[in-house]
Amino acid sequence: MSAQYEKRVLGFDAWIQKQGYPSFCKVVMENGLAKLEIIVDAVTGLPRVFAVEAWIEFCIGMMTGDVEKGGCRELRANTELYATALLGRSQAEVQMPLEKKGKFGWGPYKDDPFKLQSIQQYATALRIWVKEELRRWPGVNVANPMYDGWTAAVMKYVQSELPVARVEKRLPPALTTGVFNEMIKHIDPTSQREMSAGLYLEGGTVHGDRAHDYFLLDRKNVRKLAPTDDDPDQKPGVMISHESTKNNKPVSYTHLTLPTSELV
Repeated sequence: MSAQYEKRVLGFDAWIQKQGYPSFCKVVMENGLAKLEIIVDAVTGLPRVFAVEAWIEFCIGMMTGDVEKGGCRELRANTELYATALLGRSQAEVQMPLEKKGKFGWGPYKDDPFKLQSIQQYATALRIWVKEELRRWPGVNVANPMYDGWTAAVMKYVQSELPVARVEKRLPPALTTGVFNEMIKHIDPTSQREMSAGLYLEGGTVHGDRAHDYFLLDRKNVRKLAPTDDDPDQKPGVMISHESTKNNKPVSYTHLTLPTSELV
């Protein structure tokens, strides 16, 4: 099982315990390595899974800021679970100091809310981890909460509300014509390698690089798609009519009409 999956499952388990839900996983040592396993309920003798309501609250928490970026600070302070940083300090002390906490937690985008991809990563980790753990209990009638109908409904709502497009302020600096003109002065015209590099960069001076080109697409044909049960093939999100471009410049195509006689 991927270590990234286990870290997300462990962080989710720590968060729902703070909300009053019981823990569903535990860390066990195997050959000197930490491994995450599902908890066996002492009363029923069955593997314990989390409640669907816990996942719904977690999604709401990621959308409102109740779930902090950077993971669970208490867990990252445990040097037995997370690698110890320099000078014997924990990851919580080095990467999550309280004085550097932002509006939504820690990290380079600590003042920005979670985007859709972050919730989807948690959903994937939980769905696969629980499925793999339940396989160790063949014949046991315990359902994976990530396949519940309410979970699917919540994910449809999340997909229709959270942003998925690139954020302009996070894009790399665009190459302007002025910067390119200054750069071209230092290119050796007798060097084929330098001239090729300069001509390649020139193609990005219209809108910048490909990230900027995508962000600045003409979106007049954008149409928001809401979740619906009428059409099972319709996925929530947006429908975008992309403009065909070449070297960041619009391209128009002319369709040829053949005479009827040539089609016979």
